[in-house]
Amino acid sequence: MADKITLKLLKKKPLMLITWSDITSTHTGWFETVKELTTATIKTPGWILEENEKEIKVVSSIGIHKEDIFLGFDTIIPRGCIEEIKVLKKQWWR
Repeated sequence: MADKITLKLLKKKPLMLITWSDITSTHTGWFETVKELTTATIKTPGWILEENEKEIKVVSSIGIHKEDIFLGFDTIIPRGCIEEIKVLKKQWWR
């Protein structure tokens, strides 16, 4: 995702909650109707590291060990799937 993330940069990014629609499937092969098939609502808490008009890139875990920063549980969400983005905590490191 990002080339080199620093703790100083991460502290500027609020902890967010992204609500979005994800693809679902019946996983049963061929079927006669799709009336009962709907998308799944997903809630992803995390930090938005990058975004553009097409997608956002989010990580849901930050590891700090000495001077190293580790990012985990990365997700790229297409903008067209996003229902809502809200701030959970602006100053999350306190």
